Amino acid sequence: MKFICLMGRSGSGKSKVESALEKFGYKRSISYTTREPRENEQNGVDYYFVTKEKFLDLVEKDIIIEYEEHYGNYYGTQAPFGAMQYVGVLGLGGIRALKERYGKQIISIYLECDESVAIDRLRNRGDSEDKLNERINTDNSLIDEMKSEADFSVRSDNSINIVLADIFKKLNNFK
Repeated sequence: MKFICLMGRSGSGKSKVESALEKFGYKRSISYTTREPRENEQNGVDYYFVTKEKFLDLVEKDIIIEYEEHYGNYYGTQAPFGAMQYVGVLGLGGIRALKERYGKQIISIYLECDESVAIDRLRNRGDSEDKLNERINTDNSLIDEMKSEADFSVRSDNSINIVLADIFKKLNNFK
């Protein structure tokens, strides 16, 4: 099993890269969350949307193997299984928990983009200015830590084809 973990600031393109990697045979790890679905999100496709009680029950049963709270909602990763290649969007705590449990089978990638690009992307997806500012401030406080935790970084404000080429090049050189 290999599990590619994507991290980066809000609006860095994590979900877009995750979707693109699915087309190359990576199985997307569908996270659980207690937040409400956004417009066009589907349960079991984008996330498993559950109540806080159900979420905590899944943690207790070790179905969710790591979780974090972001902006008042829980997000958690279910245990991977089999000899597949996985890709998922995780926070620092999640990546650390997976690395502790699975070691070198976990490869973390930091998606780096300029703050102005991230802000434009957040505005385009409809985030309010208050929510946008909260996300930017929180992300700015974590960027150095995310970069130091990552096995490698790629610029994500390029076209998706350039981003993927950079990821595959670095994965081939990664041991």
